Amino acid sequence: MRGKPEDQALITGKWFLPLRGDNTSKADFGCLLAVCGSAGMSGAACMAVSSALRCGAGLVALASVERVIERAAQSLWEPIFLPLADDGKGFIAEEAAGLLRGYRRATALLLGCGMGKRPETAALALEMLRKTELPLVIDADGLTSFGRDFPDVSHRKGETVVTPHRGEMACLTGEAYEKISESPMCSRIMLFHPFRALGFWRWFRRYSVYIPQTGQGGHWEYHISFSQGNHTAPIH
Repeated sequence: MRGKPEDQALITGKWFLPLRGDNTSKADFGCLLAVCGSAGMSGAACMAVSSALRCGAGLVALASVERVIERAAQSLWEPIFLPLADDGKGFIAEEAAGLLRGYRRATALLLGCGMGKRPETAALALEMLRKTELPLVIDADGLTSFGRDFPDVSHRKGETVVTPHRGEMACLTGEAYEKISESPMCSRIMLFHPFRALGFWRWFRRYSVYIPQTGQGGHWEYHISFSQGNHTAPIH
């Protein structure tokens, strides 16, 4: 692998993936419930599930419509498959939220990949935000379906992680794509700081993560780590 040692550590996960003991099993490393996919977007669900497994999730349960489950089962052997109600157009029905909340094995949630940019996706995401305390990652259509109405998640006990690229940030903020590209940090801090959501965004091969931390005087600070170095930005 080429590149600087610190870049290699970031790519391989050596900075944030703990070593596993010899006497452990998949049950010791959590279960991710991935709510992803729709008709014509099974690839998004497959990539999300595969990535979660490669990152070290002990178990991954894919919750989606039958058409996505059938496609995913052809190439993925490891996940648990949870068929959800179809709205008749190939999308996950809004009433699926009740079934998802009842899946007791889950220790974390992922929602949005390939679900379709539509009001029903936002409604499902909002239902999960309000009625589950598990750590929740919202990505792709789970973000853009909100448009500029991203909800306040400061009440949640579980962490809320958002992972927009520049186009999705433009949708969330209403700012021009070019402006987002020129100032990739400021717009994200201003959007997510009031909601105390963790923002993890990506562009090209560069990654950055903002982790809210309580600073002096009760102010919030965001420690930014990415392939070009580290920076701490105080937010008042």
